[in-house]
Amino acid sequence: MKKTDKIFYWVITVSFVLLFVFANNIVLSIPLMETYRLEEVESTKYDEYKRDFEAKIETFYVKQDIFFTTEFSGYAFIPTNQASPNKDINLVFISENKSYEVDASVIEWFFLKSMFREKGLVGINHFFITRFSPIKMENGIYKLFIYCYENDDIIGFMDTNRSFEKTYRTFKEVKK
Repeated sequence: MKKTDKIFYWVITVSFVLLFVFANNIVLSIPLMETYRLEEVESTKYDEYKRDFEAKIETFYVKQDIFFTTEFSGYAFIPTNQASPNKDINLVFISENKSYEVDASVIEWFFLKSMFREKGLVGINHFFITRFSPIKMENGIYKLFIYCYENDDIIGFMDTNRSFEKTYRTFKEVKK
């Protein structure tokens, strides 16, 4: 074997090893349609906004695709006198070691309109849906919190009393 052949062989081998080592990060950096990025955050980021408000997780679903795409949907609102056109809802997963946040799309949900009217709520933008890949998360048990921004004066952050376990290729709810 020539010296150039050996160098070429080692360059290819090292390239494949690096590809396999960083494969998850490479794949997760590809932007997918209708999914949100899971971002690591400080666990104390929302502590000043702790308060109870009306929120419910309606659905939790994990697809068995290459990304293990996880979907949550539900509603969250803090009663206000006016509609909240800039409403923002995030899901926050907090474990002993790490915390992650994912944005959610706030959408109009006419099926809940009667419930909103009964509670005296203004507007119909209280339903949310989000999809993300939990592969980036470290293994562990995470408590799920919801952050709800109605306007500059009305912001809330609360525990949903639901926990989820992330292990290598699974993300499932832990029943208490």
